[in-house]
Amino acid sequence: MIKRTKSKNKPNGEESTGGLSENTVHLDYLRHITGVDENLGRLLDTLDSLGLTEDTVVVYTSDNGYFLGEHHLGDKRALYEESLRIPMLVRYPKLFGKGKTIDEMVLN
Repeated sequence: MIKRTKSKNKPNGEESTGGLSENTVHLDYLRHITGVDENLGRLLDTLDSLGLTEDTVVVYTSDNGYFLGEHHLGDKRALYEESLRIPMLVRYPKLFGKGKTIDEMVLN
């Protein structure tokens, strides 16, 4: 059951589900992640357009995950899978085939 609360962000205190989009900290976090994703895509597209893809190793990784309400937590210092996994992307066509996904865990 979704708990409905009065929202300070909505006019006239309309009812709200209190989701991530109404939490400004989470919304900012999701905006940052979207920006990283978009700019990594721009970097890869630029390497393609300059003909440098075949001779360039791209490695992207980050810090461990952050809870966005899972397990009723908002941090990353608990030993659940969401906080253990880290993103990792490697693009080097000479070694890894295009579109290949390896679903092994990457841990920090």
